[in-house]
Amino acid sequence: MADFETDFKEPCDILEPIESDGTTEYTKKGRVWCDVTIDGKSNLFSRVGVGARNAVIIVRSGNDIKMTDAISWHGKHLFITSIVSDIFYTTINAAIVTLTACEVIKKTTSYDAQMRPVITDDSAIHFPAVMTEKYEGFKRNEPYSTNTNGYIIVTPKNISLVTGDIVNIDSKSYTVINRYVLDEHKNEYEIELREDA
Repeated sequence: MADFETDFKEPCDILEPIESDGTTEYTKKGRVWCDVTIDGKSNLFSRVGVGARNAVIIVRSGNDIKMTDAISWHGKHLFITSIVSDIFYTTINAAIVTLTACEVIKKTTSYDAQMRPVITDDSAIHFPAVMTEKYEGFKRNEPYSTNTNGYIIVTPKNISLVTGDIVNIDSKSYTVINRYVLDEHKNEYEIELREDA
């Protein structure tokens, strides 16, 4: 348990995802003094992805920290996975992750005078995501002429993608093949990259 007089010596910035003109960014909404411990456990921040190192953050109760927020600590991005409060303290578990910049070009379908579909690039959305490998267990696959790699991106809740959307990450194009959107604080998307072997 933290001590009011000696602990809470580390500053942490509280970040919230803000959307403006098709771009979502984590923006600083405040600063708290806290006690941070990296406990060596794995934090399963994704339902279908591989976990990350866990950090335990203790702050004084009464701070406006939500499950949709994130924490910046010594340049590290901490993805909040649980918040437990009592009368004196709030204990936060968070995954230590790296954010990846993502871009999706949304397409719209309209019809010309002959009722033929015309697909046009409507607008681009930009957002941060946590990218992790998909946990598949052990599978023995037959060799193919293309390599297919599966990943998971975890996004702020306001990011809504559909199956078939193309997500551009580091000049590579990934296809959304599955959606996990029932969590009330985040969305997860299974994406796939196919490359020649």
